[in-house]
Amino acid sequence: MDEIEIFFKEKYEVFLRYAVFLTDTFGLTRQDAEESVSHAFEKLLSLKDSVEEKGRNQWMRHVIFNCLKNMMKKIRPIELPGDFVDNKAQDSLQILEKNLGEKEKEIEALKECISLLPKKYRSIILLRFYQKMSYREIHQMMAIPEGTIRTQCFRSMESLEKCLRKKGIQE
Repeated sequence: MDEIEIFFKEKYEVFLRYAVFLTDTFGLTRQDAEESVSHAFEKLLSLKDSVEEKGRNQWMRHVIFNCLKNMMKKIRPIELPGDFVDNKAQDSLQILEKNLGEKEKEIEALKECISLLPKKYRSIILLRFYQKMSYREIHQMMAIPEGTIRTQCFRSMESLEKCLRKKGIQE
């Protein structure tokens, strides 16, 4: 058994869970998730000499994400569902709470300030800083010019800073 087969047996379920999470978020099916994981492993097999072992997990996640994104583009133009922002905000803020522990006052103020942002700004902030997406990935996902994404991100940060200052959190 070669190292790619071992990697496949060890990691298939992990990547499938990741793909299922993305398909749930994007409104795709479990079959789409399975196809994207299979596609990623097939691609890995064909490129096994050029994909370094230590970067394999990240490479696989990237291929799965791109595969699902391409499936979505074929089905319909990409739009964020109305509850996407709210669900992602809740998930992201729970992670933030866990990481910051004792800074409850700051967390509550940040939650409130994020919830006060216009929906288009809120979604960009969440995708950029909590989902760690690049401007280009957000541009591709939302079908908005990259410059507009950057501008809206900047304006969002200004609004958050102003809101936090009003609450006495940021100087």
